[in-house]
Amino acid sequence: EQLSMEWNEIERKFQDNNFWYFISDDNRGTQTRIDVLFDFVTCCDEEKDADYSYREFQKLYDFCRDQERNKTNKQFVCDWSNDIHNMQDAWKQVRKTFDRLVAWYEDNLYYHYVGYLVAIGFTPLQIYNHLENEKRVRKLLKPTEEWTIEDTKVSLRKKMMERFKQDNKFIKKDVIDEFEYKSEYVPRVLLLFNVECCRKGQNVRFAFDKYKKGNWDVEHVDSQNDATLQEYDDRMRWLRNVKFVLGMEHNDRAKELAKESQALIDEFTERKKVNVDKYKAFYQNINKFYSAESGEDDSEVDLTTKKKDYLSNLTLLDSATNREYKDAPFAYKRYCIVKHDRKGDRFIPLCTRNLFLKYFTDSDNESSYLDNMRWNSTDRKGYMNAMHEAVDPIFDSVIVEGKEELS
Repeated sequence: EQLSMEWNEIERKFQDNNFWYFISDDNRGTQTRIDVLFDFVTCCDEEKDADYSYREFQKLYDFCRDQERNKTNKQFVCDWSNDIHNMQDAWKQVRKTFDRLVAWYEDNLYYHYVGYLVAIGFTPLQIYNHLENEKRVRKLLKPTEEWTIEDTKVSLRKKMMERFKQDNKFIKKDVIDEFEYKSEYVPRVLLLFNVECCRKGQNVRFAFDKYKKGNWDVEHVDSQNDATLQEYDDRMRWLRNVKFVLGMEHNDRAKELAKESQALIDEFTERKKVNVDKYKAFYQNINKFYSAESGEDDSEVDLTTKKKDYLSNLTLLDSATNREYKDAPFAYKRYCIVKHDRKGDRFIPLCTRNLFLKYFTDSDNESSYLDNMRWNSTDRKGYMNAMHEAVDPIFDSVIVEGKEELS
């Protein structure tokens, strides 16, 4: 009866999506949720098949049944634990492991760091083994020193850095700025930025459930140089979006561009076909208008736009929102983000939200409404400063006394 009650308790906890998506990266429902727990207990790694844990418990059950029937007087040899000799021992181990996972979930540090590690491909067992190995090494090297929560933090950070290697060497924090759009490291560092800001803020937990249930894109904050939309409907929607956001501005150039966009809309609607040359020329004008920065000449602006694939112009965004405003200028993207954030109908990661609200930009500098409608070099600099402040200590975790720690 006691076991049945505990089993039901565990089942209910694993049905909680907040807990499940913290401890699992399976967003397709291909795995029975409680299997994660039994895989952890039986030390089931990626080299073993999906039924390994079941067979291990079945072997133990069969042994105990034979023992009760006096068919054997041997002691059960457990491949995954020296402390398990019967079903009671096994259940104690299951319960102990479950309590550990719940304790991780309830702790701010473990929640964010273990959740991130699971999101980038590690299993709870791999994380636990890493921590235990670090503790053993510490005890051998410094037997009089106690293991602290700070040691746990550094150890988990080292595990994160295993996904930031190039040619089997750890990537240095100075290289972050050179990450470009197609780099495998970009989504990892953007997710890390969001997770670490949530952990440090302590007012909101990163929503791993919403993140893992969604589809995510690495989005250009400021529009790309080339017009990528090809379909008639997509281009017409882009023109209408641009006309809408131009209407929010009150300078002569914006009014001229608004009239031009309406003229193109009328022409393309009547012809039921887009004049590609006119569309691309107008796109370049809009791109230049919303990328223009006060006090910079054309050559400087062009130099800035060439760096639009750099990390300073990239952020995480759900695919649905990204598809809605693809190729749109910053002003319209900002409008959409604010709209969805206000309605609460989509998950906007903390740092993506803060980026479009310009929380990373130096607020001591005088700004105008026009500044809020553009993503300029000052914004990019503030964004990267905030990112370095968050992730640099993690990249430094593999540096010991000025030397890179062995991988």
